[in-house]
Amino acid sequence: MTTDGGTAVHHEPPDRSAVDLRLAVPALAVWPSALVLTAAPVVASGLFGVVAALALAALLVRRPAIGRDRSARPRFGSPLLVCGTVLLLSLSCAARIAARDAGRIAELARSGSTVELVGTVRSSSALASGAPGTWQVLLSVEALRPVGSSAAWSPSGAAVRLFVPDGPDAGTRVVLTARLSPSASGHDRAVAIGRVRGEISTRDRPDPLTSALASRRHALTSLAADLPGDAGALLPGVAVGDTSALGSLDAAMKTSGLAHLTAVSGAHFSMIGAVVLALSSWCGVPRRWRWLPVSAVGGCFVLLVGPGPTVVRAALMGGIGVLGIAVGRPSRSVPALLAAVLVLLIADPWLCADLGFLLSVVATGGIATLAAPLAGRWTSGRVPSALAVALAVPVAAQAACAPVILLIDPAVSLYAVPANLVAAPAVAPATVGGLLAALCAGWWPFGAELCAAVAGTGCWWIGAVARCCAALPGARVSWLAGWPGLLTLVVATGAGLALLLRCRRGMAP
Repeated sequence: MTTDGGTAVHHEPPDRSAVDLRLAVPALAVWPSALVLTAAPVVASGLFGVVAALALAALLVRRPAIGRDRSARPRFGSPLLVCGTVLLLSLSCAARIAARDAGRIAELARSGSTVELVGTVRSSSALASGAPGTWQVLLSVEALRPVGSSAAWSPSGAAVRLFVPDGPDAGTRVVLTARLSPSASGHDRAVAIGRVRGEISTRDRPDPLTSALASRRHALTSLAADLPGDAGALLPGVAVGDTSALGSLDAAMKTSGLAHLTAVSGAHFSMIGAVVLALSSWCGVPRRWRWLPVSAVGGCFVLLVGPGPTVVRAALMGGIGVLGIAVGRPSRSVPALLAAVLVLLIADPWLCADLGFLLSVVATGGIATLAAPLAGRWTSGRVPSALAVALAVPVAAQAACAPVILLIDPAVSLYAVPANLVAAPAVAPATVGGLLAALCAGWWPFGAELCAAVAGTGCWWIGAVARCCAALPGARVSWLAGWPGLLTLVVATGAGLALLLRCRRGMAP
């Protein structure tokens, strides 16, 4: 190609392996903005919105013309995109905070008032930590009024975290009386904590689909109760995230780095997807069709657990990383991940302070950017491709998540990667077997018991790995707490990954 002066101009073909980071800066702008706005009054969202709108208008007026040359486009996102996403976040926060503040529920919580609440349960019952026999649920409030008041019901869009002796199923519309107290964190989705007083009255049952899913989960819990030892304790946790029966095994799972297998998280979907992907490769499934078994197993798991917001979020985050590897284009997973982060934060700003959401993002980012290079390096070192992929995913996820986990618990699980590698073959039989057992329960008892036995065998193996690794010397290494410890671990992890990826002889595990 030549210009008018005859000078040759060569345009380099675009590097298709390069990671597209144009959504990185908007995502980094939206996340801290959400942290500020969700803990502030509604007027702060309005001011943010006004500033973002004025900046967006100024940029549109003074926007320089951008030609067709792709090299002229900013690699890390344009100011227009940053201002536009912050404006959308501000509008979302303003609408949600205004609905939350209606009915003065925060004021009633600060005064310790007892109120009548009408609302819908939005989460499955979870065993409250430190309170045996007590369950917690998230109630989406529709209306409230103080006990003993003759005033009319006040509409509200707030969320209240309820502690009850026996939690109702998700989707149930209830009427109850509760004593309110303020939420411990300004970033909590629930604006108040409620201790139920008296009986809970049911107004409307869940819809048929939600009821059917709840019955399947209850059936799985009943089947697991007939399995011995760790198999019965782990099956509900591995299949549907119910950890109420773990007992002493809970500490071993955390020490060995296997606790994510009993939580509905993006790392959970990533691990399951990695195993299915490795099996698909071993069975000779063409690369372009490997997304089918990964999606099928992930979809079945979502149906079993229940397609709530946290489950859909975890499936989305985990699926992005694994499917990027499955189609051979991990570089496309990063912009997809960043787009998902933007959409989810704008749709639900309170995810910004959700630890599960943060772990899902960093785990998926680690898998999308590190798993393929690690697998390629080890494959070149004469490691079978299926084994290389199965090992690369937990190494990448652990490397990305370790600094975040360090902020919660100043310790490092020394055997987390080996434990995940050894336990990985049992994850798919445990989850898929649990799913099939739940589906067969009630109409095919023999099939349900057989599937539960297969799933129980996988759960027994996971429990045995957890207990063995937790009993090894140095299983839990104390680390420097706070930000100094985090930075030290980041540097150490980065140095280890650099050695794995840049060694010319292709270091193999």
